[in-house]
Amino acid sequence: MTIMKTIVLFILFMAMCIGAENASFPFAIPKEATGIKVDNSNKTWNMTGTLRLPIEKAESLFRKNIELDKFQFMHEIPFESPKKKKLLAWKKGTERLILFIWEIDEGKTGFAWGLSKE
Repeated sequence: MTIMKTIVLFILFMAMCIGAENASFPFAIPKEATGIKVDNSNKTWNMTGTLRLPIEKAESLFRKNIELDKFQFMHEIPFESPKKKKLLAWKKGTERLILFIWEIDEGKTGFAWGLSKE
């Protein structure tokens, strides 16, 4: 096999792996996300993690990515507390997506999201 065929096959393999990884989530997770934990037990959040971004920027990224995947925004529930926190909700067909974001520190945001079906 020539080096060119090997490179092409490797690129195709990597593209399939990346596609398969993203296919399990209902929207594109921001590339800035770290400390990601996934739980498919349906007993808690589907995913939690952090972003090294201010909460406003993190919210903007999530909104953009979620709405690009055809979810329609429904509700926003801000929390009264010294640090910023809010719940956001979207729907797409029979799916409901809830995103909880909170300010950990200035410039660092925590997130958790869950998906349910009617």
